[in-house]
Amino acid sequence: MRLIDADSLLVNMDKGIQGTAREYLKFYQMAVNDEPTAYDVDKVVERLEELREEILSDTEYDNDTVNHYLDYADLMIEAVKSGCIE
Repeated sequence: MRLIDADSLLVNMDKGIQGTAREYLKFYQMAVNDEPTAYDVDKVVERLEELREEILSDTEYDNDTVNHYLDYADLMIEAVKSGCIE
């Protein structure tokens, strides 16, 4: 499975469609809009940031270990935000 930008798809589907085809297009646009979100970047980033705060507040680890975990948390947040698209 690959994730797509459904909003961009809907805009592109609408270009140059006229007449009877526009009625069919409405059906397909509704089908796209009715599909559940497979991956919500904002929610994933929010959860990773919450975990990052938990690491900061955890007194079980020494500073070096905490900094190591924070570095990895920051890398994960950036990877999710970028979508790993090059």
